[in-house]
Formats: sequence, C-alpha cells, structure tokens
Amino acid sequence: MLGTPFLDALVYFHRERLTARGRYLLWTTAVFALLGLDALRSQVFLLFAAAAGLLIVAMLFTAWPAPRADFECRLPARATAGTPIRVRAVVRSASGRRPDLRLSFPRPRRREPAVDVTPAEMFLPAGSDAATEATVELLAPRRGRYVLPGPRLRVTDPLRLAAGNSLRHPDQVLLAYPRFYRMEDFLVPVGRRYQPGGIPLSSSLGDAIEFQGTREFREGD
Repeated sequence: MLGTPFLDALVYFHRERLTARGRYLLWTTAVFALLGLDALRSQVFLLFAAAAGLLIVAMLFTAWPAPRADFECRLPARATAGTPIRVRAVVRSASGRRPDLRLSFPRPRRREPAVDVTPAEMFLPAGSDAATEATVELLAPRRGRYVLPGPRLRVTDPLRLAAGNSLRHPDQVLLAYPRFYRMEDFLVPVGRRYQPGGIPLSSSLGDAIEFQGTREFREGD
C-alpha cells in the first residue's frame, strides 16, 4: 500500500507542476491510452502518441530553474469568515525573451481546512522591466486557523502545460474571525415582567443592579 507522504507528493506535483491546461492534457492522454489498446481496430493510438509527446516535452520544463524576478505579495494575518480579501502581487521580471510566468496559490499539502483562492493560478508576461500586478481574492469559508502556503512564481513552457521550480514566499498563518452581522434595531419592552419571579421577587431583592447568583439553564431562557 502506498504511503501517505508519497500520495501527498504526487497530488502536490499534479496541482503545482502542471497547469490547468496540463492536467486536462494528462487526463485526455490517459483516455486515449485506454481507447487505443486495440491498435488493430482503432487509430486512437495516433492521438495518444501526439498528446503524450506534447506532455513529455512539457514535463521537461519541470526542471527549469526558478525565475529571476522581484516578487512581492503580502498575505493577510487576519480575516473575517465569509468576507473576501483582495491580495495584490507585484512581479518585476528580468529582461530577455523567456516563457511566461505562472503565479499560483497552492492548497496545503496536509488534510487541513483551506482558504478559497480565486483565481488559483494566473499567467504573467516575462521579459519586461516594468512591474506587473495581479490581484486575487482570498475567502475563509468559516472561522478558525488556516495555514496559507506562500504564493509560487514559476516559469512555464510555451504552451503553458507545465511549470518549473518556484520562487516562493513563506507560509502565513491566517486567523479567521466569526462573521459579523449588523443589527439595525433591537427593541426590548421595559417592565418587570421580564425579571424571574415578577414583582414579588423584585420587591424582596430590591431594585439595585447587583449580582444575585446563577442557576442552571432552563427551557424558555
């Protein structure tokens, strides 16, 4: 039985080293492989060979070194559950003709609650001395403590199928507070009928604002 660390590494490679287009090509190649098992009756194996060739060439870019760029992205330390937060990333890449850059916000490797990031990945032009800005939205679905993996900046192949090694930011802990609701009006009628015991009890205890004691919860409280 395969160990959990190996599966986690495989899933992480599938999510991070392959783009959305690359993952689609991978599963399409797997379908072509199944349909083209009988090469005497079908010519699907030709489609499989073409798709597999593109995928193999793209996989070579996973060994590409991290891009030479200045990468700035400040992750928030606090948020409110259910309220999106805009995060801006600024990239200044080195000059020269190079493939595009892929900016991604990965999910945690461990089985922990994750923050929703929209979009999860985006492509930025490389080889320009001017700063390129990108904006994403972070959304904590519920209150609690989240670990935000640092954003990654990678070089992609010309077809944007796979990405190389990353220039990354450190992970950040995000504390999501409960969602707040605004109460426009709250009317409570005054009167001693809301005091336990009514007028007789209040007459014996007096009208001072003093602590009298506690009791267990009862139905109707």
